[in-house]
Amino acid sequence: MAFSRKYWVYLAIFLLSLAMKLMLLSAASVVNRDAMVYIAAAQKFSCGMFAEGIQHYPMPLYPLLLAALHLVVPDWILAGRLLSLIPLLLCLVPVYFLTLRLFDQDSARAAILLFAVLPVFNTPVTGVVRDPLFLLCALGTLAAVAQYNYRSTFKALAGAVILAVLATLMRIEGVLLLALVPALYVWEKRKNFSTRYLFQALGALLGALLILALTVWGFSIFGIASQSRLPEAFEWFKGLITLDILSNYHALMAELKQFQQQLPAADLRNNILESARHYAPIIYALGLTEILIKEVFPTSLLALWGLRFYSEGEQNISALSPSRAIIVWPWIMFVALNLLFCMVHNFTTTRYMRVPIALSLPFVARGISLWWRKLQPRKGLAWILMGVFFITPALKTMGYASKKTEDHCIRVAGEWVQQHDPHKQLRLLFSDRRLMVYADRVDAYYSADHADCFAPQSDCIQTIDMALILRKQTQTLEYPVGFAELARFESGDEVVVVWGKLGTDTSVPTMEEAHRDAPAGNE
Repeated sequence: MAFSRKYWVYLAIFLLSLAMKLMLLSAASVVNRDAMVYIAAAQKFSCGMFAEGIQHYPMPLYPLLLAALHLVVPDWILAGRLLSLIPLLLCLVPVYFLTLRLFDQDSARAAILLFAVLPVFNTPVTGVVRDPLFLLCALGTLAAVAQYNYRSTFKALAGAVILAVLATLMRIEGVLLLALVPALYVWEKRKNFSTRYLFQALGALLGALLILALTVWGFSIFGIASQSRLPEAFEWFKGLITLDILSNYHALMAELKQFQQQLPAADLRNNILESARHYAPIIYALGLTEILIKEVFPTSLLALWGLRFYSEGEQNISALSPSRAIIVWPWIMFVALNLLFCMVHNFTTTRYMRVPIALSLPFVARGISLWWRKLQPRKGLAWILMGVFFITPALKTMGYASKKTEDHCIRVAGEWVQQHDPHKQLRLLFSDRRLMVYADRVDAYYSADHADCFAPQSDCIQTIDMALILRKQTQTLEYPVGFAELARFESGDEVVVVWGKLGTDTSVPTMEEAHRDAPAGNE
């Protein structure tokens, strides 16, 4: 009976995770801008045009998977969203085993429940993005290493190597995992170290590199690997050794120093820009810390405080222990990579921090389980605290699903184009990539600055028949010479204006007509 009840709990968590994601998916409106890049590459791959597909995106694994799923799911956007939903569901498995091998079963259940309800691991289902698959491969790699430390089976080590290679093919920062797998293996064996373990670690590294090389060679047969992004990793490593990688950072600091002269008290010490320049890395680190706190959720700080309740007989949570290193080392390396990225590009985003966020969950879950044990004599307080830990982020996720985004004019305008140009004979210009996705015209002209395209000296007027321009309602635009407005689609504070050359069909459908006549799908 206990055995069955345990699996009912896991099933309930899985269904809760699925329900959260389906709720967000049902409320999703317009797809992300990057979707056009991946869908364009996948469309070329599905037609066997591999060289053309690599021109759209240089890392082919994700578009290839998208093209494969499209064989089952004809709608490109839905296929891409499912390719985000399914990996996020499967991430529950490595999160569970990673936490289980480091702590205990109670902590593992708390970790997957937290993963199931946190907004940061649910909102990606509305987009066509690589991040969920990369996260699955990264967490799977580390879970396999943890399993190997527990059982020392060849399957676990081979699984870690293969998943690390897949992560590298998905996103370039996966090369960190290629180095981490043998490094974590050596660290785990350090107390009884011998040359045999060193050779095994080197064998794992060489095996990963061999699999990676064979995969790239296989891609090259179809003309795919010629523009692979893997050389970028070597350029970054070379630049890090020579410190040339920080040239953009030094240039930015020089510009800030010049701008500083325009502010009051610019020549005095400790003014705002001088302090910002001197402590820029610390400021960037504070920004990353803010992302972690917000996305792991502020209530998790209280959970981490519960780590002090570990019993005297339990193993300490020292980061230097072999099992803890499986989480701590990758956490440090990915955070350090994001810090370096900030210094090179002067920004980072939440999606780049998803691996450190996920690797924080085992410690948070451990704190939750210790709070539960500590408050067993006061059951009511214990359940209230569990509600704070789990219900609060779940409500936040549900809040995202309840928000109605006012951007459906993009979808309707794209579908209107499909209806009025089903044979794709017109030459189109788009000012937003999402319009290209819904119009199914990934090979059309794109220009974010459409004003330049319609300048008198531009050849654009001669080369296009129709333009779809997304703008704010308050923004006024003059019609380009030789063009007239064919249609207008409004939603919220945005509007899509369709301009066509004089002589083109000038009927202007209403929003109701466009909704009625638009082809089905892409919802």
